[in-house]
This record gives sequence, structure tokens and C-alpha cells, in this order.
Amino acid sequence: MKKQIVIFLLIVISTNLFAQKLSEETEISILTCSPGPELYTAFGHTAIRVEDPNSELDRVFNYGSFNFNIPNFYLKFVRGQLNYQLALEKYKSFERQYSRDNRDVYAQVLNIDYEQKKSLYKYLIWKSQPENKYYLYDFFFDNCATRVRDVLKDEFGDSLLLPEKDYEKTLRQMLNPYLASRPWMHLGINSVIGTPSDQAVNTHLAIYLPDNLDTVFTNSFLITKDGKIPFVLERRHVIKKNDTGVQLSFYKKYFTPKITFWLFFILVLIFTIIEFFRKSKNYIFDFILTFIFGLAGMIILLTWFGTIHRAADTNLNVLWALPTHVVVAFFILKKKKPSFLKLYFLIVGIYNLLIIATWSTIPQEFDLAILPLILTLSIRYLSAYWYELRIKN
Repeated sequence: MKKQIVIFLLIVISTNLFAQKLSEETEISILTCSPGPELYTAFGHTAIRVEDPNSELDRVFNYGSFNFNIPNFYLKFVRGQLNYQLALEKYKSFERQYSRDNRDVYAQVLNIDYEQKKSLYKYLIWKSQPENKYYLYDFFFDNCATRVRDVLKDEFGDSLLLPEKDYEKTLRQMLNPYLASRPWMHLGINSVIGTPSDQAVNTHLAIYLPDNLDTVFTNSFLITKDGKIPFVLERRHVIKKNDTGVQLSFYKKYFTPKITFWLFFILVLIFTIIEFFRKSKNYIFDFILTFIFGLAGMIILLTWFGTIHRAADTNLNVLWALPTHVVVAFFILKKKKPSFLKLYFLIVGIYNLLIIATWSTIPQEFDLAILPLILTLSIRYLSAYWYELRIKN
């Protein structure tokens, strides 16, 4: 019964919005929000505001909404089957949220005439209807920013001229500034996105980031009967972030994947040299290392084949995180090891060194933090081969 009431209220609200007429003083603006602290806010946000002071209409059309209460929420999110939606909210509510989260918000007032405002508003209301508002989120290719881009291109067509630019960066590389202070998040994202993330960026693709959308629209033009005019009339700083001046702690500054993994490699190298002179071998450590590598490979395969996110497709991180390691790890623990294991140690040990040697030729950019991990497994496997070949025989 509650569900039916909610649906009825939404229909009533939508009908009222359809019926509401805009005055000449109406402003429609693109809202660009700075990054926030959470993963899903790390790259900023984009929305559209419609404000009519005469009718006290002030609504935000927000493509970044989703329902936490749907069944199997996290499974659907990971698999790319979570429906995002175009939601309507009062601007005051939007303002309170971003002020509370201490995030900058900029408004680009669109330089469009009254008839264009009415047409765009009507189109947004139509897009917000239950049969039109849902979409499957795709990190690079279908998100809050690209949806706003597409709405404006649908509405203004070829009369909206976006500046053509070669950014000389890939989709993956454009994430780097946003993740500079979050190296572990950077490693995680780099590990689960595949070769689609390494394509060169043009204006159309660059707009997946809200900041880029803001820059592109600032430099865009609209063809009118009177000639070419700037698409953005004015850019305002509507919500200002308080600069807290917080500095990174020693832990966050130095406990990074690169530093941690290189220290780990040095310790393992020393440990392996000691084993060499003592003519001993700790296979429990090799089991743990091999199993972790294999588990990483299984996760990569699951994100590759188990989701519909295009960004996770063809993930060549499986070249170093071999899923076969998960099975091989348990043979390492056997007292009487199978004959193939010695050859596996040799092949993978050399294979890992070849990955490092051909690093720059692989058609996917790997995170440099994994380099010491690949070296670590290589020296452990080559030392295991030497031990099996020389000591046990």
C-alpha cells in the first residue's frame, strides 16, 4: 500500500511540474561539484538546476541517484546491473548536502532564450518520468556527466558546438589527479579496469569527468538566428568549500603501495638470500604469496567476465596475476611435490621477468606499484626451482 501511495504522489508531483509554466526570468544552469571523501564522490558530480524566482520553482535534476534498499544492492553494483536514475530534488536540499560535505559547487548559467528554456525544462521533466529515468551506470561511458552532455546534445543538436581537442591522455590517466592523495584506491581502480581505459581521449570522451564537462561547456558555442554566441552566460561559485588546511598524516604520506611493496621486496630478497646460503626453503611463505596472486587473478577475471562494466573488459592484469596460482598454491604445501611444480617455478619465474622487460609494450598501463610484487614472486619461484633442482636432487 505504501508503494502505491509513493507512486501516486510522484505522478501528482510530475503532473504539477509539467503544468507549471516558466517565467522569462528563469535560469537553467549546469552544477559542477568538486570531489568528495567517499569513493563514489571521488571524481565530482554534475547536475542541472532550473530556477524560476517568480514561481518559486528551484529544482535540481540529478542523474547520480540510486536506491540503497533494493535487493542484492552490492551484487548489482559490482556487476553493473544497478539502476541509477534521474531524480528531482529541491535546490535547498541539494545545497545543504554539499555544504555539509564541504564541497565546492559551480553553476554555469546557460545562455539560452525563453523558448529554449521551456523546451529544455519540458524535456527534463519527460526524462524524469518512471519509464525514462532509469539507466545502467557505466563509469567512463554513462554517468552523471555524460548524461547531462547527452541531454543538452539531444535538445540543441548540431547548434551546440563543443570545442574539439586532443587531450593527449587516456581515460585512465585522467583519473590520476583525483587519486593522487589516495594511492591505495588508485591501485585498486587500476587493477580492475582494463584496456578500454587506455584509449586516447577526445572532447566527447573527456566529459565523463564533471570538471571536464565544466571546462568544455565554458568554451562551447550555440548557433542562433543572430549568429554564434557563448553557450555559458555566466559561471558562479554558488557553494564555497571551507579550506581546513588538513595535511596528510605520516601514515598516509608514507604508507603507500609503492613504498610498502618495495620494502616488502627488499625484505623478501634478504630472506631469500639467507635461505640460499642455509640451503633451506620456506614453502609456507611461497604458498601464501602464490595464493594471494592467484586470488587477485580470480577477482580480475570476475570483474572482467562477471560484470557489464565496459571499463573492466579485457583486463590484462591477469598476465601477472595468473588465476592458475590459486590451484598451484596447494601443491606447494605437499611434502611430496608433483613433478610439474619445478617446471612451473622456472617458467613463471622467467615469465614474470619478461613481463617487466616488455612493460612499455603491453597494450594496457599497469600500476607501477605492482612492479616489486612481480619481482618478489619471480625471485621466490626461481629460488624454489634452484632448491628443487640442486638441493632435493
